[in-house]
Amino acid sequence: MVTATVIDRTRLTKDLEDSLVYFAHRQNKPLTRDEAADIARKVMANVDINNPAFAHKGPSWIAREIINNRK
Repeated sequence: MVTATVIDRTRLTKDLEDSLVYFAHRQNKPLTRDEAADIARKVMANVDINNPAFAHKGPSWIAREIINNRK
């Protein structure tokens, strides 16, 4: 089993941030880059990136769920 590194977590956090901005724009739910970065940091701090379910779903799925459930 391969263990994720700090670089992997940083890359995944950036991917989540980019996905948050993308999906927010598509759904016409305004989200600034700073807000997306803050959300991405908080979410990724609590995600087990070595979990097979996360590897299957990935950051774009998480971003879509966050935006879909955002008021």
